[in-house]
Amino acid sequence: MIGALPTGHDRPRILGRYDTGRPGLALVVVVGIHGNEPAGVTAIGRVLDTLARRGVPVRGSVVAVLGNRAALAARRRFLHQDLNRMWTREAVAQVRATGASADGGERGEQRELLATLDQLLAPPRSDVVVVDLHSTSAPGPPFACFSDTLSSRAVARATELPLILGLEEAIGGTLLDYLEDLARPAVLVEGGQHDDPTSVLHLEGTVWRILVRTGLLDAAAVPDFPEHEARLAAAVRGLPRVVEVVYRHAIADADRFRMRPGLGSFRAVRRGDVLADDRRGPVAAPVSGLLLMPLYQEQGNDGFFLGRPVRRSWLSVSRIVRTLRADRLLPSLPGIARDPDRPHRLLVDTRVARWFPRQAFHLAGFRQLPPRDGKLVFTRRVET
Repeated sequence: MIGALPTGHDRPRILGRYDTGRPGLALVVVVGIHGNEPAGVTAIGRVLDTLARRGVPVRGSVVAVLGNRAALAARRRFLHQDLNRMWTREAVAQVRATGASADGGERGEQRELLATLDQLLAPPRSDVVVVDLHSTSAPGPPFACFSDTLSSRAVARATELPLILGLEEAIGGTLLDYLEDLARPAVLVEGGQHDDPTSVLHLEGTVWRILVRTGLLDAAAVPDFPEHEARLAAAVRGLPRVVEVVYRHAIADADRFRMRPGLGSFRAVRRGDVLADDRRGPVAAPVSGLLLMPLYQEQGNDGFFLGRPVRRSWLSVSRIVRTLRADRLLPSLPGIARDPDRPHRLLVDTRVARWFPRQAFHLAGFRQLPPRDGKLVFTRRVET
């Protein structure tokens, strides 16, 4: 098991802060937004302790923020509602519009976390990066997820981990969604299996990498930095650098879903391979690809994801397309029109625009929303 967990609400929302008064980037590290993921809490604690003991001259500041304190104390993913599925615009607006007397379960956690983030991200503070540390119920290597804005992509690439595109489209309501709406660069890092001690090392090493790659400190100031680098490099050796999520297997409690044993993230599967069982029988992969985050815990409504590798050159082409604002040409193409009620959204009639793939919209900086009236809906991501 990983080191001692917080005992609940006796731990402060801000776990720690390190600032030597030098100007620079503010790195906000969110940990424990799921209560059965203690690795991030331990990892950021090690980083802050090392910074303080060595008096490292950081250019900027590091702040650690605790997520679901009650769930951490109970060692459960959540008590009543998944705190990392509660960050839609509508849900956040409802929290802001109601008093604390309406809180229950994770709503109170969200209210406090929202107030803390409001303070840390408040204008005129623009030089803030958010890193959200997680772990998974299945074994697997570390990887990074992000809402694909250019600013968040830059932070994600600083991790030098495999990059997962489209996860926030598949699930919605994550903290990454909220931060994208605020045009704040952010990345979510999965370190490995929940109680695997190596997950702590992966997350700690990734935080050190981000601190060095974003210029907050020099590599020479980090003890054992070469060891962290070597460990992370070995963990992801041979894996694709960029993967796009193409399928999510959604589940409900009534499904009695159970993964087949022995599966882990980044395992190659073929269409038709049986991956799990539920009350209807065997659950097979609908497409070939790489298995991501198979569920081996009681709580959660994401059975597994499937992804496909994307050429790394896609990121460079995408940057050029977005810099040139080529997306302005899209509404002039057959089958594509602006939403008359929300001009920043595009409606795609696939009967006409069947030739225009989802990946092309991603290339131009759009994310897919739920379909409406038989049409695909895309909205342009908010760039800083």
